[in-house]
Amino acid sequence: MRKTLLSVVIGTLALATASMAGAWIAIRSHWSTPIATVLVKNETKSEIGSVVISYTTCGGLRKLTYRALEQNASRPIAQEVAMKIVLCGEGGLTTSVDLNDGRTFSSTGSYVEGGYKVTERITEAGLVTELRSPF
Repeated sequence: MRKTLLSVVIGTLALATASMAGAWIAIRSHWSTPIATVLVKNETKSEIGSVVISYTTCGGLRKLTYRALEQNASRPIAQEVAMKIVLCGEGGLTTSVDLNDGRTFSSTGSYVEGGYKVTERITEAGLVTELRSPF
């Protein structure tokens, strides 16, 4: 009887510990957050004029736009722009960047889910996409 009770208590504690560890990992990995981050890094000598992120989610197409001219004039023009998109489930995204020297670059597109981090590096040759999954 005593061994059975001790086994039940130890089993319950182990199960509770495993559940808490799983919840902690899920929270740290943003599994419950349907937000993806897109970081656009400019590695050219020209300044960013605008960034447009087109993404599909919930069966529809959405766009998120950053324009340097619409930002606070007292701040320097960003060489790095972080944008967050809210997804319901999964989707796809493409990024288009206009530089102040007149050049326009577009990405080929990538798959994205909540918690993903997409880095778009603007190089002289075009956009280079780096995708990091939380899994």
